[in-house]
Amino acid sequence: MKNPLSPKVVVVRALLLSGLALPLCIASSISTNTPASPCFQVLNDLLEESGKVSAQNGRTSSVSSSLFSNAVQYALSAGVNNRATSEGSTSLGIGSSSSARGSFASGVFANAAAEGASSFGGGTDATGVLSAALGTYTRASGVSSMATNVGSEATSDASFAANLLTKATGIASSSFGKQTIASGDYANAFGERSEARGRSSMVSGERNRANGRASVASGLLSLAQGAGSFAQGLLAQSYGSGGFASGIMARSFGEGSGALGISSFAAGLSSFANGLNVRANLGIANFASGANSQASGRLASAAFNLNTTAGGSASASFGNGTLTKAETSFVIGRNNAIEVNASNSFVGGENSIAYDANSFVFGKNVVSRGENNAVFGGTVYADNFKLSKGTFGDIGKMADRINELVRVAQNLNDRVTEIELKYIGK
Repeated sequence: MKNPLSPKVVVVRALLLSGLALPLCIASSISTNTPASPCFQVLNDLLEESGKVSAQNGRTSSVSSSLFSNAVQYALSAGVNNRATSEGSTSLGIGSSSSARGSFASGVFANAAAEGASSFGGGTDATGVLSAALGTYTRASGVSSMATNVGSEATSDASFAANLLTKATGIASSSFGKQTIASGDYANAFGERSEARGRSSMVSGERNRANGRASVASGLLSLAQGAGSFAQGLLAQSYGSGGFASGIMARSFGEGSGALGISSFAAGLSSFANGLNVRANLGIANFASGANSQASGRLASAAFNLNTTAGGSASASFGNGTLTKAETSFVIGRNNAIEVNASNSFVGGENSIAYDANSFVFGKNVVSRGENNAVFGGTVYADNFKLSKGTFGDIGKMADRINELVRVAQNLNDRVTEIELKYIGK
């Protein structure tokens, strides 16, 4: 017949299972002001008695011999092959270890090796002061760091890693999602396979990277490289400081430049490209918008609408297929052009061209090849025809001169008629 457990052993087991035995003994030790309360000795003796009774009954005890000794104060080890080797440490489960004061290890091969560290789960490792590792194969090695879920690592002070195979290696950094990395101080990483390397950077989405300080990357395969840069969308890239790229394959290279849309490109300082296949090339403060437009002047060029190009400094191109290569020139309409030497020129209409400086051309198929020309109408060619001053006022003077010539011609005609009547008529 099996030996029954004594009532004292039953009570002790109940207290251990409920988690009340250790706090009660600690309270007893504090109230009696003794370093090792007799309560601990009683618990130790009763647990040994429990183990002996279990062995006599032919079965293995579910609770191993717990350690309550004068050498290591208030330590508790319960389970299978566990170790609690420091004051106030607790080790529960299977193969767990708590080796620092106030540490707590519970689970399967859980390890708590720093003061105040807590390790829960399977294969968890908490080695930072006041750190916590929870879940499966997680590691918290920074001061006040926390790693949770599966395969996460928090290795810097106040870092936090959660979910699946995430890493937080920067000070006060956070990493969430799947295989994300926050390696910059105060960085935040969310999503899947994204990485925040820059200080105070932030990344979210899938396979994005924020490498610049205070940079932000989101979407899919986006990159924010410059300090304070922003990249959002699909394959968006922002390299310059303060750069902005948003859309599909949008790229921003210059400082303070912005690229929005599809395949947009902004390379100049403070340049902006918006639309489809638009480019604000190397230069300062260039602006391109629309589709297939390009602003490539050295300074402050602007191209708008469809297939337009502004290649000169302070030049502007609007419409469809318009082109200006000269400085401070302005072209609007359809398939109009201002050539390199035609600075300060204005061309509007359709298929019109200005070749020399200070020309004003408006109409269809109109060409101006001389300086200071003003040409209007359709299919008009003004070759080296120069007005006296190159101003709009000269056009009025020309009209007055033509009227004067008409009056002279009329007078001549009247004089001829008078002569004919006087002599021939007789």
